[in-house]
Amino acid sequence: MSSPKRLIAAIVATVVLSPAAIRAQELAPKAPDAPLTHYKLTYRMLELDANGKITNSRAYSAIIGAGGDSAPAKIRTGDKFPIAVGAGGTDIQYQDVGTDIDTFHPRINDRQLSLQVSAALSSVAKSAPSLVPNVPIVRQTRWESSVVVTLDKPTLIFISDNTSDTGKTELELTATEIK
Repeated sequence: MSSPKRLIAAIVATVVLSPAAIRAQELAPKAPDAPLTHYKLTYRMLELDANGKITNSRAYSAIIGAGGDSAPAKIRTGDKFPIAVGAGGTDIQYQDVGTDIDTFHPRINDRQLSLQVSAALSSVAKSAPSLVPNVPIVRQTRWESSVVVTLDKPTLIFISDNTSDTGKTELELTATEIK
């Protein structure tokens, strides 16, 4: 075969076979993502009095995967508190009160789990002077940070003073590998 005929044959073969080669690459099995290792996250919200004695404790749990592309773990618990609004207080508006905890981007290194945690606690004050009569005061505490915890070891990740008294509010996290 002469040189121009070989060139034309090569071009025709390339044009005809290229879509098949591309399609074969698209259909080839993809390498699996890194396997996820799952962890149980147990959060404890602790309220302490001025002497450090626990006056209230609530526990929240979620499962999260680390080591690949994992979805965040989100905890929502609470109530809708009615508040009278408008002239004469005839209309009702609802305020969410309770606990929200969001956990993102878990990464494991040896026995250390690092993650991004966002937590919010809100409650209605039991008794407090209000500038407007019969209108409740809603107390809020919010935290957000990157944290590192050792597996199977309870770790205080957030601590704050209470605004209404001399007590404290703490958030503790224990992460346990699920096998």
